[in-house]
Amino acid sequence: MTTTPSTAVDFDHILQSVGSFGLYQRFILILLSIPSSLISSWVAFAQIFAAASPQHTCFVPRDFVTINMTDEEWKNSTIPFEDDDSTYFHKTVKFSKCKQFDTEIIDHKIIINKSSIVDCKYGWNYNHDIYDTTIVTDLCIILQMNLVCYRDFWPAFSLMAFNIGGLFGNFFIGHIADRYGRKIALFLMLAVISIFGTASAFATDIYTYVALRFFVGSTFPALFSLPFVIGIELSGPQYRIMLNTAFCTFFGLSFCLLCFIASLLRNWKHLLIVTSAPSAVYLIFWWIIPESPRWLLLKKRYSQASDILVRAARFNRRSRQVGAVEQEDQASFGSEPTVLDLFRTPNLRKITILVTYICSDKITDHFYYCRKDISVYMYVLKLLYPFSERMFRLVNSTVYNGLIYDVPNMQLNDYANLALSAAVEVPASLITWPMVNNFGRRCSLTSTMLFGGAITLSAIFFANMHPWVEGGLAAVGKFAISASFTIIYAYASELYPTESRAIGIGWSSVVALLGVITAPYIIYLTSDVRALPLMIMGVLTISGGILALLLPETRNIRLPETIEEAEVLYQTSTATKRFCSLTRRGHRHSNRTNDAQSDSDNTVVERFLIR
Repeated sequence: MTTTPSTAVDFDHILQSVGSFGLYQRFILILLSIPSSLISSWVAFAQIFAAASPQHTCFVPRDFVTINMTDEEWKNSTIPFEDDDSTYFHKTVKFSKCKQFDTEIIDHKIIINKSSIVDCKYGWNYNHDIYDTTIVTDLCIILQMNLVCYRDFWPAFSLMAFNIGGLFGNFFIGHIADRYGRKIALFLMLAVISIFGTASAFATDIYTYVALRFFVGSTFPALFSLPFVIGIELSGPQYRIMLNTAFCTFFGLSFCLLCFIASLLRNWKHLLIVTSAPSAVYLIFWWIIPESPRWLLLKKRYSQASDILVRAARFNRRSRQVGAVEQEDQASFGSEPTVLDLFRTPNLRKITILVTYICSDKITDHFYYCRKDISVYMYVLKLLYPFSERMFRLVNSTVYNGLIYDVPNMQLNDYANLALSAAVEVPASLITWPMVNNFGRRCSLTSTMLFGGAITLSAIFFANMHPWVEGGLAAVGKFAISASFTIIYAYASELYPTESRAIGIGWSSVVALLGVITAPYIIYLTSDVRALPLMIMGVLTISGGILALLLPETRNIRLPETIEEAEVLYQTSTATKRFCSLTRRGHRHSNRTNDAQSDSDNTVVERFLIR
């Protein structure tokens, strides 16, 4: 049997005594932001550049007569034109990537037959203006085959393997974090990235590369969420949204930095090494990063929790020091939590289902900011649905495969397009802080999702207008979806109790990742009606916003420690009856007074604190 709210240690009260957001928490949170924002964004998105397919045409050898022709003249003579499906505002043509005029070499002379068009016979020429090397240009040499044309599914499959790894990894990482500790799970992920991420840069064939990316993918998005869980469990309730805002803002800035680094390196091997090596360096912080004291208390490891809180009190220059808890005053805890525990009780079951559905709309907003030639699924989409590249800029791809925006028809390369997409994260994250503090979690989440869904539906009517209209809608939609993503992560962390928080977030992430894999098939099934995917995704986003109204408000509510405590808390919470809980000065004062009165009556906490 788990402990009830009346007997549980009020950890928020303890934090008030040792400092709920002092120098110690700020120092630790800066360190935690490195894996959560910097390393996770680099690991997730560096592979997009590594798997990019440079512009290419068929290679046709020259003879002594044509040796003096310019490259453009030779392409005009040997490569046919085809329609450019990447633009639909006006008809354009481009050199074929996979076809050439039939040629024969007779007596060292090239004979060109323009009446016959065949597949590339002699290989490919690559444009190195944007990328020096990628897995397309390097691994194909060793395999004696090129990863383009009818083999161009391999780069996309390597990115898909990353997501499939996340399906398995997030479930097990959540279980490890709740059973063995957040710290162990965090550093285990960093070790996996440092080993398999670096090893993938030395892969000599595409099969090995795909297998290594599977193991690297097993750490994402848990690597983003777990440090944040440690952060909110180490800080006071009034700082949770601020922490989430800071982590998400740093995530966007880190992605922008990655685009800059990738544009300088232009070599996939160097890029994967640079983005994976920091994980190995970060392992030295094992002796600095603490275990979550809230989790330690839940597991009755009082001595370790006391040591961490004593250290925090000293750093924060608080007069009170922390001693040991009298174990006889603590109720016994039950068996280790599992995923099934999320569905055993009615209130937590409702929260799990709702959070999972909403996360499936939002959680992969950070996964792919892709252009047509570097998208994880663009190989499939280009075959199945020519309009998909433009459409995917304004939809949540199964409202789930992430907004993969770029700036339409602007003369920018892949690095600049992705950097601009990532830059939208920064103001979107920053605006959530005052929004949530003034209107609450539920109101803010619902509003941003409804607005994002409305923008998605509006794309049906404006998609064929000027490209700058489409670009403006994309920017506004991306802004709204990014803001809701920032809110739902903090919201979910507050809703799940401590004993199953990592499992709950991991479960929601696993179910959400399924959409990344199934999204292209939904696009395929609706390809006959061009507006139908937009309608489906807009409706899904709006429905997620409406369902968010069923969630309890968690502002100024202490984190539940156990499943039973969460049941009692959400059953009696009066905040669930109001849509937007507006902040008033008197209301703030009342909350502080009530909290102080409640704290003074908590005898368990008073025994924990030694004056």
